[in-house]
Parts: sequence; C-alpha cells; structure tokens
Amino acid sequence: MKEWVKVCLVAFLVVVVTPALVSASSEKDDPKRVILTYEKDEGLAFLDEIPHTIHHHYERLGAAAVTVSESDLPLLENAEAVTSIEEDQRVKVSAQQEGWGYTSIGTQKSDNLGLTGEGVKVAVIDTGINTNHPDLKVTGGASFVEDETFVDDNGHGTHVAGIIGALDNDEGTIGIAPKAQLYAVKVLDQDGNGLVSSVLAGIEWAIEEEMDMINLSLTACTPSDLTKQALQGAKDAGIIVVAASGNKDVCTYDDVTDVLYPARYPGDCKCWSGRRGPIRFGLYLWRAIA
Repeated sequence: MKEWVKVCLVAFLVVVVTPALVSASSEKDDPKRVILTYEKDEGLAFLDEIPHTIHHHYERLGAAAVTVSESDLPLLENAEAVTSIEEDQRVKVSAQQEGWGYTSIGTQKSDNLGLTGEGVKVAVIDTGINTNHPDLKVTGGASFVEDETFVDDNGHGTHVAGIIGALDNDEGTIGIAPKAQLYAVKVLDQDGNGLVSSVLAGIEWAIEEEMDMINLSLTACTPSDLTKQALQGAKDAGIIVVAASGNKDVCTYDDVTDVLYPARYPGDCKCWSGRRGPIRFGLYLWRAIA
C-alpha cells in the first residue's frame, strides 16, 4: 500500500512540478533582441560561442542588433569587448503633428471658435487627390484630363489638399480647415503639366457645383483672357479664388519677374509664394469660413 502511495506521489510531482520547471526554463531561454556596442578593434568574435542572429551590423558605430537567448545575456554583459547593451525597443510613428504654417497663423484660435471649415466646399484644381490617403477625405470631384478618374498620380494635389484639410485624427498632420469638404478637380497630368482648356473646365465645374473656394496651385507665364474671364465668373458667383504666385526664374519674359498667372490678374484673387503659402492660404480660408 505504501509503495502505491509513493508511486502516486512521484507521478504527481512529475505532472505538477515538471511543467513549472520547463516553463521557468523556457522563459529564461526566450529570445531577446538587443543592440550592443563593442570595441571596434575586437570585432564581433565574442559572438562566436553564443547562438545568435545578427539583424544589422553598424560598422561605423561599432554596434550590432542581435537576437540571443535571454540566458546568454550575462555572457554578453561580461564580454570584455562589449561596451554597452540596450534593449531593441519598439518605436512607432509620432502623434499627429501641427505643421509650421498651421501654428504660425494662429489656427488654434479659429479652432477654439469652432471655425474648422465645416460646410466649406473647396475645389482643389490640381493633379487630383489620393482618395486612399488615411489623412484625407475626398468628398467628390471631376477629371478634365485623359485619365477618367480624379485620383492623384503625381502627388502635388494631395500635398495641397493636406495643407488645406488634412483630418484632425491621430496621424500625419492637420490641415488649416480639417472639416472642409475637399473636391479633387484634376486638370494636370502625372507630370504636373496641363492645358488652359482643362483649367477652364475645372473652374466651370467649380462654379456649377457651387464651390465656396477654388485653389489653383498652378502657374503660367503668359496671360489668358478666357482664364481671366472664368475667374471673374467664379468671383461673381461668390467663390474665393486662391492662386499660387509661382517660383522665381521659371519664365523668360522680362515683364514677368515675380507673380505669375493666374495670380497676376488684377482683382481680388488671393495669392502666395514660397514657404509662406500655407500661412496665406490659411488666412484667406479662415476669412471665408468666418
């Protein structure tokens, strides 16, 4: 009877205690990913006796990212050639950023007043807008180039749309008017080139669709009477037009040295140039919202 009890007790210990020992052992042998620095003259010879995986070797830094068993970490810590060891910790994209233009124009003040662009329809007449961008919501649009869709295949229009209305979420940046309704009006091709005829069609579309604002981040060296008339028509319809004044030294005409067309047309067309573009656009957009 006693022998039977002993057998049962041993069996119990094997079943209950052994898994605990195995678990403790496996935890100790869990792989550990670290970044270590070492004496450059010594090289990585100290890893030869330790099972390891090298992910990156930074020769100029005298460092390496490796995975070793946690039980072997003390061997690395005691290696004379190793000067430091740190955990290869995880990183992620930072929280939503407020761009230089956003903060410089005091957008937060208008946001505190509830002026976030809600209900404002903005036609971005450009290369289109990326409809799958996580920081942009495209309400609609139209294409007046050979491509039947208004999806951006250049990137410029998407960049402009982000300045205007990047969403107020937990990623990317934030636009001047994050609740504005963005409309992609594609008049430029994948190389950023287009025709006046396409621009005219885009302006006409914006008028017919009763946009509140038109953004034209495009330029020409010579005037177009029809473009001027179309923009006047937009103004008469109560639409605010914002146009880029252009970059220097892109035109060969003596009388065109700073502001290009269509921003050069006399009237109430708002324009910007260079790095202050987002600021000026924000000011005019704010006025439109207010």
